[in-house]
Amino acid sequence: MIKKGFGLSFCIVILFFLVGCVPHTIKQKQLALGTYIEITIADRNLTNTQKLSACKDAFLKIKHIEKLLSLYLPESDITKINASAAKEAVLVDDLTLKLIKKSCDFSQRTEGAFDVTAYPLLKLWGCYNSELKHIPEDKDIKEILRLVGWKKIKINTAQKKIFLQESEMGIDLAAIAKGFAVDEAMKILKARNVKNALINAGGDIYCLGEGLNGNGWKVGIQHPRISGKILRTLRISDKAVATSGDYQKYSIIENKRISHIIDPRDGKSVVNLPASVTVISADCTSADALATAIFVLGPTRGMHLVETLDDTEAIIVSAKGGGVLGVASSSGLKKEDLSE
Repeated sequence: MIKKGFGLSFCIVILFFLVGCVPHTIKQKQLALGTYIEITIADRNLTNTQKLSACKDAFLKIKHIEKLLSLYLPESDITKINASAAKEAVLVDDLTLKLIKKSCDFSQRTEGAFDVTAYPLLKLWGCYNSELKHIPEDKDIKEILRLVGWKKIKINTAQKKIFLQESEMGIDLAAIAKGFAVDEAMKILKARNVKNALINAGGDIYCLGEGLNGNGWKVGIQHPRISGKILRTLRISDKAVATSGDYQKYSIIENKRISHIIDPRDGKSVVNLPASVTVISADCTSADALATAIFVLGPTRGMHLVETLDDTEAIIVSAKGGGVLGVASSSGLKKEDLSE
């Protein structure tokens, strides 16, 4: 799993939309989920008061989700679930239940490449610290792996309860929570009759409507090796985009670059991973989770997964050595929606 903890100050996703000063447009920004959340509404049919009210309600929903899912809040659903592992089932909010069920579904689809029970592994690898000090011993990894596995999450939908089978198990929803929050916030905007808007949660984005100029929102994908350079530009309408990259979170140990991307299936740091993965999907929850899974699966198996999914496209950037990047796009991406 990729550690995108919204309790930490780093963000491995760098994806931004290109917008200037446009009439009828407002932009609001707040800090939540460990990153800045930006909401842009460009709708001629709403007053500024209506737009600001819609933004306020959307941010309240995001803050509510953060309170439910944060590892760093003692009263969050996730903290309670982890503290009660192997002891008792925990009554949770409907949103928490919904996201955990979705997480298990993605685990099944990706054959465990995405797994929110990787929390003990992430702790072992120092992903919650500023820097990894040493590579864990194989015996320690083997011991921790007994605590990992999405099938060890028991969900009682009728009673709205979650139970973790093993003592010292834990879940961390950070690899999917921002995408989920974007989707839930966008539902609020739609309920307020917003027709043209964009929500950006640190690189997890949903684009509603036709954008600022009527031909789609422009979304730039950060070059994974050159800071500030845009590698590709997408035109997106009524879809979500999530990008993850390897360029922000790693450690140098014994002159080796050690990724903080951990395969939950074997507990090892992922090698030969992509430099960045961009997923375009019908919803941001899916885009977020799949971007994580593709990193673990690697460029070849990751793209194969994408090609089997409906309403899903991807751009996978791989470092080939010598500063050369290989860029692969899924078959359903239209040339007019993708430019350099």
